[in-house]
Amino acid sequence: MKAFQSNLLRRTAMALVAVASFTIPTLSQAATVTLTGASGNSCTYSAMSVQPDGSFSVSCTGQTNNPPPVNTDPGSLSLVNVSTVTPNTAASMQVKRTGGSYGAASVSYAATGGGCQAASGGLQWADGDGNTKTFTVMSTASGTCTVYIGGNTGASLGNPAAIAFGVSASAPPPPTTQTPPTGQCPTGFSAPADMSVQNLGGIGNPLLAMAHSGQVVSIPLPATQPGLSTGSVAFGESAGGAYTPQPVTLTISINKCPGLIDTDTNNRCNLTSTNGNYNSIAWFSKQYSVITDSTQANLRGYCFAPSSDGQWYINAKWTYQQCAFGAQICGFAIQQNPGSY
Repeated sequence: MKAFQSNLLRRTAMALVAVASFTIPTLSQAATVTLTGASGNSCTYSAMSVQPDGSFSVSCTGQTNNPPPVNTDPGSLSLVNVSTVTPNTAASMQVKRTGGSYGAASVSYAATGGGCQAASGGLQWADGDGNTKTFTVMSTASGTCTVYIGGNTGASLGNPAAIAFGVSASAPPPPTTQTPPTGQCPTGFSAPADMSVQNLGGIGNPLLAMAHSGQVVSIPLPATQPGLSTGSVAFGESAGGAYTPQPVTLTISINKCPGLIDTDTNNRCNLTSTNGNYNSIAWFSKQYSVITDSTQANLRGYCFAPSSDGQWYINAKWTYQQCAFGAQICGFAIQQNPGSY
């Protein structure tokens, strides 16, 4: 055999060995196919490769593992009137869901008639939501209003699905919370005949105070919190609760005479503002450090209203042209807060 023939045979043998090392195992060594990203035993693949041991690795696309649905029964929806309706007020209405396991649902609502302002909207429950949703309807001076729900998806309508209520123009205004005491008023002063006497809620619980333009609201100044010498009262915007007007002129006066509006702004117990978003006055109920009288308190931006002098009052009025959302009367969310000292 010639030399070039011997070399050719050796090269051919080596090539066959290399090819054999990349072949798929024989049937006696069954290949393994691994599916990655599949939810079953088949899939649409995006890539496939042969592993060194001869097995196949297939990467799948478009496969999702959806968990079984939960809370699939949404129950039924019914309408509830949860407030007393008086002229020119926001009547709270509630859609209550009963039965089922509280799955996702939605419903539309509408109000029509001479006793309320036309309104419409929708309520939605996500899967697992609670059983009630609330919305408001603005009543007028008089007439009949019908509120109903419909257009529901994912839930049946219970009973009732509609509520009608009447509004009487002769309905008496809400009673005041107390008869104002005489207080310590200037000689000859008389409290306004339409003055509204109200009370603050506890710390963190705002009073939604509503009044006609120019009407005086008088609120007893609460005691400061135990261990503190100061407190503050804030008048905040509440578009959907008190229908705060914008623009507005707000006047606040803390003094010992219920109904008296003192406009002397050199006294930090008085405030006049055209900012309808937020206003506050902080007061000292007793002496503290260098704060020994009204002069020292004024220099530092505080109202001096010592409880040892008797009861003090927060007197306020707001002047406006119109309320938010067309309400007839409106006002502010008034809240007492603990002081810093």
